[in-house]
Amino acid sequence: MPRLIDESLRWLIANGKIEEARRVLEKAARINKVDSTEVMGILDKYDTTKYPDAMESRAFEGLIQKGNTEFDLDMRSPVYTKIEKSSEMLEEKSNMIDAKANTKVKRYTPLDILRHKHVLFTSLICWYTWLVNSLTYYGLYMISSELAGNRFLNYFLGAIVEYPACMLEFILINRIGRKKTCILFHATAAISLILASILMTLSGSNYSIEVLTTVFILMGKMAITGSFSSIFLYTPELYPTNLRNAGLGMSSTVSRIGGMLAPYSTTLARYAVWAPGAIFGGLCLLVTFLLTFLPETMNVELPQTIEELNDWYENRSKNKKAKQDREKNGYILAKSNRLVPADIIRTDP
Repeated sequence: MPRLIDESLRWLIANGKIEEARRVLEKAARINKVDSTEVMGILDKYDTTKYPDAMESRAFEGLIQKGNTEFDLDMRSPVYTKIEKSSEMLEEKSNMIDAKANTKVKRYTPLDILRHKHVLFTSLICWYTWLVNSLTYYGLYMISSELAGNRFLNYFLGAIVEYPACMLEFILINRIGRKKTCILFHATAAISLILASILMTLSGSNYSIEVLTTVFILMGKMAITGSFSSIFLYTPELYPTNLRNAGLGMSSTVSRIGGMLAPYSTTLARYAVWAPGAIFGGLCLLVTFLLTFLPETMNVELPQTIEELNDWYENRSKNKKAKQDREKNGYILAKSNRLVPADIIRTDP
């Protein structure tokens, strides 16, 4: 299997494995029958082995600085001009080496998630989202036997509704984005489960209302399946390259808490049949609100380091503020145009 599945190019570059990344690109170009020259040129800027040693550049630059007693040359002489041009080239290469040295390899541990506020903020929302998804998904399976009708049929329908959920997620994820897809699924699950809980309290012995309650429960099951599938893709994209495995792993670990709590929903349903649905719906409603604070990752270059992630959040905040300012200025302008009659506004001839 390792020979069939290549490593991620982004991960290889982030960890300084340029030659291995080059081999993967050449293989991809060969399979797709395209010229890899242009792509290799872009990859070369990450390869510091193509440039001379930075220490030699700095030593040479130190010798030709103005006022140096060893090279006190006439600025008009051809020798000085040649040395000056060489120094400029070496300085440029040295700067490129310094820039790459700062971002060559960034190795992180799970503890880095707790050290940086943007990563921690994202993680807290992801952890809660995964916990709610796991609790709701498995909890709805557990209470299927408590619904009206045949318990075996209800269990079967609870499994069947996962297929349209996956198909819908496949269609939406690259059209409206990961964030909106997750929000849509959680909102649908919240509304369906809350309505089902309300109908349970009003059903009495009315069979039609009981059947409608089961339909809403199945809709909630379908929606939570779609959201569970979506966050598996959305969560890793919210982390830098070398933290994606840790971020996804910690989110999955927290979700097991929801899986451990899910069996108790059956016991709760025996005392109050409406309670599990109401709790699941309320939790999903809170997830819908929290997801609005996360960025959209569709068609966005994903960050490779925590520094890039911080810049990503800062640029997002600036763009949001600029948009609010434009909307505010537009509202003030529109309001002033309504208050001031057009015929008394003075204009230059």
